[in-house]
Amino acid sequence: MDFNEMIYRPVAIGELLRQQVKEQSNYCNFTVKQGLWTKRYHDCVLCVSPFIQAMMRNNFNEKAKGFVELKLGSPESIDMVMMFFYGQFPMLTIDNVSAVMHLAEFLLIPNLKAFCVNWIRKDTKMDEENIENLLHLSSIFDFKMLALTKYIRQHLPELLGGNQLLTITADTLENMFSDATLSYVNADVRFEFMIRWVEHSPEQRKPKLDKIIAGIELSEVTVGLIEKAKGDKHFEDLQNLYETETETVAKMQNVLITQNDLDHGFSGFLT
Repeated sequence: MDFNEMIYRPVAIGELLRQQVKEQSNYCNFTVKQGLWTKRYHDCVLCVSPFIQAMMRNNFNEKAKGFVELKLGSPESIDMVMMFFYGQFPMLTIDNVSAVMHLAEFLLIPNLKAFCVNWIRKDTKMDEENIENLLHLSSIFDFKMLALTKYIRQHLPELLGGNQLLTITADTLENMFSDATLSYVNADVRFEFMIRWVEHSPEQRKPKLDKIIAGIELSEVTVGLIEKAKGDKHFEDLQNLYETETETVAKMQNVLITQNDLDHGFSGFLT
């Protein structure tokens, strides 16, 4: 009897398990829930996650009930993360990658986070449309993108003059203003953007202004902008602005004194 390799070829275990999940077979004995959404997987597969493994070993309620309820992500992103344990790579987009990375961190899956970071670096288009998301992702998940840094250095004046960066975090803005390679952007542009950035979400951002202002050379900000900020309720408690006004007056007095000395010297030379 001839052996037909195509008919009798063993089915890969991963393929079989994925098929069981797709069919929601009775062999899928562990339920993952979010809101009204539920889906069953294999507990022996999900325990690859140190978080789920610890949960089972320590006899949490989830072990007895055979399910875990997640409060973050969406059903789609949760399913992609669960299927990563089965060897299936997630179909990432700029809109869902953040949710997948949050789940990867929560469930302690460094390989999945590394996969997401690699996708962001290689497959995400670097343009004005994506710059806000990329800044947010690199700040929240603590990774570097050389292409992003290069783009910001080349386009920072235009970016600060637009609205793309108004939703960035305080930490991102603080790092940006303290970066010596970006010091070519004049103080007025930075200060004006900071005013608009605070007004975008004043309650959350006002307490973080001190550190951000430290990255701006206030003595180089025009008096008109300083006065505008002093009249803004979000800046009324910032002592830095009043100290700067004193510095500016002193600087102007020094200029006048120097000019007067030059005038006197020049007059003496003529006589």
